[in-house]
Amino acid sequence: MEDLEGYHACVASVAAERKHIGKVKAPPLEDSRKWMRSVIEAGYPFFVVTDGQAVVGWCDVGRRDAEGFRHAAELGMGLLPGRVDAVWVLNCSKGRSTRPDDAA
Repeated sequence: MEDLEGYHACVASVAAERKHIGKVKAPPLEDSRKWMRSVIEAGYPFFVVTDGQAVVGWCDVGRRDAEGFRHAAELGMGLLPGRVDAVWVLNCSKGRSTRPDDAA
């Protein structure tokens, strides 16, 4: 939950672009907190992309709960404007991301 505020700000920025995700603004911070907690407690994949201490993107996969869709999942992801051209490597085993030149 330490990345909550950075994640929330990142979602707000991507949503404000009105291009890449199905939101036009971030939900209230408390709603994001409840959502993030539920994702973590359920054990669903959730990663933030960082550049130093700054959250510049995210990726999550969550199960759909609606009847008839429980066999499916939703993929959520985004990168801050200006960071979309960056190439990132997601190290799923360690739950962190690095630039390719940082990965050994």
